[in-house]
Order: sequence, then structure tokens, then C-alpha cells
Amino acid sequence: MICKSSTHKVFGEIFIEDDRIVVNHYTKPQLIIEDPKLIKGAKAKDPAIILSLFDDYHLCIGEIAALFDMKYHQVNKLLKTLPVKTNNNTGRRNSSYSTKFSEERRAKLRDAHKDDVPVGYIRTPEIKQKISETLKRKHASGEIVMDPKKYSDAWKRGCYDTAKMGRGIQGYFYSAKMNKDFYFRSLLELNYLTLIETDTRVQTYELEPFQIKLTESSHYTPDVLINNQWLIEFKPQDHLRYNDDIRFESEMNAAQEYCRAHNLNFKLCYDSDIKFDTRQYKRFLRDNPQIIKQFNIRFKDEARLKV
Repeated sequence: MICKSSTHKVFGEIFIEDDRIVVNHYTKPQLIIEDPKLIKGAKAKDPAIILSLFDDYHLCIGEIAALFDMKYHQVNKLLKTLPVKTNNNTGRRNSSYSTKFSEERRAKLRDAHKDDVPVGYIRTPEIKQKISETLKRKHASGEIVMDPKKYSDAWKRGCYDTAKMGRGIQGYFYSAKMNKDFYFRSLLELNYLTLIETDTRVQTYELEPFQIKLTESSHYTPDVLINNQWLIEFKPQDHLRYNDDIRFESEMNAAQEYCRAHNLNFKLCYDSDIKFDTRQYKRFLRDNPQIIKQFNIRFKDEARLKV
């Protein structure tokens, strides 16, 4: 099976044997996949394995398209609906993958980035000390608990009062207005999606529309672009209790600068602005299952969450 780029340029081939998938990229080392589950899925053309091929094995879009006998744009569109953890420059997809740089080139790269700091701030020793003390105190008091899975499990068990809001409750939301699925990363995002989906003033919107560069090695992705005019970031009011406030300030500065440069409006929307309360919203979903049906909400790891 021939692999082609978005411009239809042939760059390699991929084929399935009895016990392996072999990927031959003409400019990169050969990749052999021996996972029986993936081999079985590839033979059956099961799209459920695409996420693993993209995130775990860093296959290019053209390689996945060839393996599944799909068009490049079809795979690209599908990936935008999945909770991918890597980008188009990760691993084998990086144009410099397997390239050996000369020592002179390495030195130039080191010199070019040695003074990089995130846009908008410098972490002085005083700031570092303050952050360290704050994190230690909040970990000790239990304000920060690094186990989001237990919140998701609590939600599934029906413990609506004790499951705190976090990034554990995620899934898919179908937009009839945009005729596509969106992936929400919190109940706050889900609630906001239902609001703009039913708001007649909103003609078009896109979730996580693009990335804004912070440094050479870091980016910030805004939440939603509405009517190609408003860039919106939504946060829980108490987000600074469990997030890096310095990073957050840097992201907001970068978003405002980007909007000024591209003639957009920027708004930071808190949960309190839309009168969102996590526990009330969970009860609302529990008591109104027609909402889940109306927007075809599919919670992660389950075809449909039983509330």
C-alpha cells in the first residue's frame, strides 16, 4: 500500500504480514509493529486503533490513510475528533527524525534557545520559592490531589456530591450546528458547548481552533473561536488554586497579543459568568437524560454514561 502526503507525493509504503505491520518511509528507519491487537484491527480496517497508531507509534497521516484505504483528508478530519496526545511533529512525524546533526549545528541550536523564557514573565528566585511553598502547602492540606481518575470513577458510581470538577470527565459532543463531533475535556466545557450550540447569535464555532506559540518549545491552545471574531478561554473561578498561575498569566498575555495582531476579540470566561456549578450540573444531567440524547454526548471509555 502506497503512502502519500497531503499533496499526493509518494513518500513510502505500508503492508500487513501475518504477525506484524511493516512501515517503510523512504527517508526514515523502517518501523515494525508486532502488537497482535493492532495487527488484527488493521486487517479488519477497525478505526478504533487509529488513535494508538497515531499517538503510540507516531504513524503519519498518509501512512494511516494507506493502511485503512482512506483518503488523507478523511484521516485528518477523523483525528480532529479524537483525544490525540501528540502533534504532527512528534517522533517519526518530525521532519528531523533520524537526522544526525553536526556538532556545529548542535551548538547553534543550543545557543539559539539557551536564553528562552516563557513570554510575559521571568521566574525569579523569589517567584520560584513562592510557587514551591504554595504547592507544598496545598498538597499537605489536600487541596491538590494528583489522582484525577478517582473523580471520574466517582462520577460513574453516581457520587455526584463528592466528585470534584477536573479533567477526568471527558467525552464527545455532537454539534448539529457545525455537523461534527467535538471533544470536551471537562463538564464546564460540555456545559459551554450546549450553550453556544443553542445560541442563535452563534453562527459558527470551533473548539481548540489553533495553537499560539509561547516559546520555541511550548504552545497554548485557546478553548473556542466563535463566529471567527471572538476567542474564548473558559476556566473555573478557583483554577489558580490548582494551576500554575505564572503559566496562566503567560497564556492570557499571549492570547491577547495574538488577538490584537489578527483583529480578534478575546474574552476570559469563568464558570461564575455562566452560573455554572459542578454538582448542580451533574444532577441536571442525571435528572435530564434527554440532554445526553439531544447532543449525543458520549463520555470517555463508555458508549453512553448511565446517569
